[in-house]
Amino acid sequence: MFALGADGSPDDKAGHYLQLGAEIAHTCHESYDRTVLKLGPEAFKFDGGLEAVAVRQNEKYYILRPEVIETYWYMWRFTHDPKYRQWGWEAAKAVVSIQPRLHILN
Repeated sequence: MFALGADGSPDDKAGHYLQLGAEIAHTCHESYDRTVLKLGPEAFKFDGGLEAVAVRQNEKYYILRPEVIETYWYMWRFTHDPKYRQWGWEAAKAVVSIQPRLHILN
């Protein structure tokens, strides 16, 4: 949303909004990249430290919500930084890799 807000904002605000969007995208990527399955938890919190953690057991699941992958797409469209395409591809591969395990969850 911040990247979208940057588009069309006054020049003195656009860079700030785009940078803020990039920082949030990076945090989301880290929440995915630091898990065993490479998929972020449904919710996480910053508990006073620098690490974001899913504190409660009922937050440690992934329900195929597309917001993070959508964030990578928007960030790539606005910046053309190839890391966002790479992050999206990593997340897509992670989703495909859990497909055989989904029957266990049902």
